[in-house]
Amino acid sequence: LVRPIAPLRAGSGYRLSGKVMLKAANTRETVRMALLSERADGALAYNPAQSVELSVSGNEFSRLEKTFDYRPAADQRNLYVAVWSDSGASLLVDEMNLQEAQAAPPSVPPAPKRIAYDFESGIGGWSGVHASARATRVASAGR
Repeated sequence: LVRPIAPLRAGSGYRLSGKVMLKAANTRETVRMALLSERADGALAYNPAQSVELSVSGNEFSRLEKTFDYRPAADQRNLYVAVWSDSGASLLVDEMNLQEAQAAPPSVPPAPKRIAYDFESGIGGWSGVHASARATRVASAGR
């Protein structure tokens, strides 16, 4: 399976993923998924840093996933995503995805910009919006 894709940004991080299964049941084989570069002379090549391989079976889908920094070939003409088996066996492919990787969020949240003083914190006192406090004295019964 080969599918052409739009040009990628050099130096950016990308995540290539998908689910693959052999079409023939009860079989096992090595499957590769990679970015293929078509050079100016028409030859196809792939960089091992931009590919992933896994032993998959014909009984269930296996997830292939690779995160990499994209480095284009100097004489690259076209770019493809390809999935193939070593013997050329038929494959079932699902959920293929190539997306730019997002930077990891910071592990520590930023400090609050200001400290809040409100009813719930108790710092501003315990009074309601439309309430008032009045001191009263009640006589005990029997005197």
